[in-house]
Amino acid sequence: MLTLLDIQVNVPGSETGSGIIKYIGPIRGKLGTFAGIEVDPTIAATRGRNNGDVEGVQYFEVSLQGSGLFLPWERLRSVNSHLPPNIRPISRSASTHEKLSTPSPTSRAIHLRVSSSAGTDDRIVFGRESPLMAAPKLNIPKRRVSSRDHQRPPTQGTRATSTGGLISALPENGLESAIEGLRKELDATKLLLESKQDALMKKNAVLEDLQATVNEINPLLREYEASLAEKDKKMQKQKHEYEAAREEWRQSLELMLNAQQETELLYELELADLKEEMKKLVTSRSSPLRSRAHETELANQVRQLKRENEILLSQVQAVQDGDGKSGDVTSYIHRIEDLEVELERTMRDLASTRDSLESAGSEISASKMIISELKDRKLAVSSDRDDLVENMKTLSVQDWELQKSEFEAKIEKLEGALAIAENASLKHTIAETNEKMQLEYEARIKELEAQATSSADLISELTNKLRTFEAGHTVASEAHKDTRELSEAQEQIKELKYQLELRPSFQELTELQVAMDEVETLHKLQLDFKDDKIAQLQKRCEELEIGAKSLKPTEVDPPAEALIKAPQPTIESSSASLPKPLEVYVPSRTTDASAGRDNWCGLCEREGHGSLECPYENDMF
Repeated sequence: MLTLLDIQVNVPGSETGSGIIKYIGPIRGKLGTFAGIEVDPTIAATRGRNNGDVEGVQYFEVSLQGSGLFLPWERLRSVNSHLPPNIRPISRSASTHEKLSTPSPTSRAIHLRVSSSAGTDDRIVFGRESPLMAAPKLNIPKRRVSSRDHQRPPTQGTRATSTGGLISALPENGLESAIEGLRKELDATKLLLESKQDALMKKNAVLEDLQATVNEINPLLREYEASLAEKDKKMQKQKHEYEAAREEWRQSLELMLNAQQETELLYELELADLKEEMKKLVTSRSSPLRSRAHETELANQVRQLKRENEILLSQVQAVQDGDGKSGDVTSYIHRIEDLEVELERTMRDLASTRDSLESAGSEISASKMIISELKDRKLAVSSDRDDLVENMKTLSVQDWELQKSEFEAKIEKLEGALAIAENASLKHTIAETNEKMQLEYEARIKELEAQATSSADLISELTNKLRTFEAGHTVASEAHKDTRELSEAQEQIKELKYQLELRPSFQELTELQVAMDEVETLHKLQLDFKDDKIAQLQKRCEELEIGAKSLKPTEVDPPAEALIKAPQPTIESSSASLPKPLEVYVPSRTTDASAGRDNWCGLCEREGHGSLECPYENDMF
């Protein structure tokens, strides 16, 4: 084996460069057999890599700094065909002969057996292919001694006297070579053991780093899970509150629509009642029996006045003829003058009454036109109201913002049209009453014109005025009553408007809806981010487990029995020492923060205001 050392070989990758083999064997941290070469100074600058050491382990000495080079044996053999294919690790040992002692009798017997088989083969035997496959076995009878050992000069004992001394010297040389080979194998095994220990230390360091990483990841996972659970709880609570507020808003809207419909129906019923009462009043005042009795009474008064007038005329005629007394004639003349004055006054009142009736007729015609126009408007308003009710029934939160202004305009238009219709209905009733009274006045005027020569016209006119006053008083009282009811209805409308203003506006509800959608979107994004993070962490944990399993140390060769017996940390023990992740705490009974509180805000979780009136809403969102 020593014949391979200190021989000159060609260096791969260099056409003219060469080197001298200084070491054959394993290298720490690498597998296989390597050859340590000291290259020539001519190529040391380009091919030299070290000073014969690797990772602090010195394998051979060099005469020139930086001229050491380690090459795999197969690569070196590819350019040096005279080298053997299978090589056993060998190295130069300076202390071999110093450590040898006088052989024991047992070793002498072994030497004899070796010497008996020494001349069979003079080739160099290099043993097994690799010292990493199995433990070396000491089989001295099968070991062959090289011819080089036979050619060594004999010792003093062998030169002394006889052939028996020469035979005893040969086994000592064979034993020496065997011991030297065993020592070399022991050195190689020690190097292998050191490399295994270094690899094991590196793997232990990697495992410790992995364990530290897992310990750092576990608190983050627990924190993420707790934060996710808390945010889920808040989201569910806010979603429930938003749904409750939305339902309350819909109920309030339906309540306002129902109140508007009931108010409109109430007004219509009251107007119908007023019309019925006015009709009854007009009918009662213009009933045929009463008018006939009144006409009969007036006719009787006219006949009586005619008789008195005839009597007076006869008396005047008698006075003129000289048959009466002068005192009676004077009294009769004064009475006639008074009657003439009253008749003139009655005629003036009649003329003024005609003027008032003409103006009333023009007002009645204008009122009729207004009434017809208001009827058309009322039909249009009713159709608009029906359309509005249908639209409000099919109303959605998305369409409300687009139709809000239209609905408000229609509501104001309906209120104005309703007030106009109420006034028009009242005017219509009064106009109908005036029309009937005009007909009655015209009939009476015709009678008074036929009987204008009598003083009974004054009584009839006074009676008509009295009745007109009574009718006007009744109409005024009814109008005052309608005005009072109208004011009450207006107050009720104002109160409903105030309640509507107190309700959350559509803009606020829309903002709440948008905020809720944004919170849901953020929540989904956070969930996706945390799911991705958890998936990455789980994947990383799986990769770490796979890496830890792959880093589990394998069994060493039987020569390193001490390494096997030494305590080694395993993946199972390290994984068993990992702390188990804590479970998320789930209370046995869920509690509601708003339980037992009348005024509780679900947004900021404070007392004193509701969720729809939260002053911290902008801070929360």
